[in-house]
Amino acid sequence: MECTSFQLPIPQGIYYGQNENLDSLNRNLYERNVPDINAKSMLKPNMDARSIPTRNTVYPVYDQRVRYKKSYLDYSPESSFAPLQSNAPPSGYKVNIESNLRNQYFALQHGAEQGVYVPSSESDLYKVQVATNSHSEPQPFANLFAFPRMTTEPPPLANKIGNDTFHNCTQTQLRNASELYSFLSKN
Repeated sequence: MECTSFQLPIPQGIYYGQNENLDSLNRNLYERNVPDINAKSMLKPNMDARSIPTRNTVYPVYDQRVRYKKSYLDYSPESSFAPLQSNAPPSGYKVNIESNLRNQYFALQHGAEQGVYVPSSESDLYKVQVATNSHSEPQPFANLFAFPRMTTEPPPLANKIGNDTFHNCTQTQLRNASELYSFLSKN
């Protein structure tokens, strides 16, 4: 039995649907990658400067690199948005918010007080508040905070072990020492 495409539930042509929602999502994603800078205030091209050849030159002090013919404004992240992936424009004021977050306003100065950040004594660094329960639970481990009693006197065989010149096996001498075991079992 043969089936033709007219008998199967295959739609003829193309159906379009829900494109407005998809188009708005695509527009929003595209606008993330478009800078908020018009043609008058374009960003300065960020190219790595190559070395200047100084061999066989008459005046090696003179900078022979080509200058920009256009004048560019300084880049400021507060006033204009530019979705920069790797390198920002080299001109402009660099905003270091991390130094404000770490309270690093002064350079490292040995002996000066302003180079060291000391938090106030009212901060939570000095005032520790531990949350406690109103009811106390029984301690499941009885000897957890117990201090063991230690003796300071040496064991009775401490000066008899390891004094032989030859065949000085302290492990065997300790095995044979019954006085030491009786001393340890008392304590």
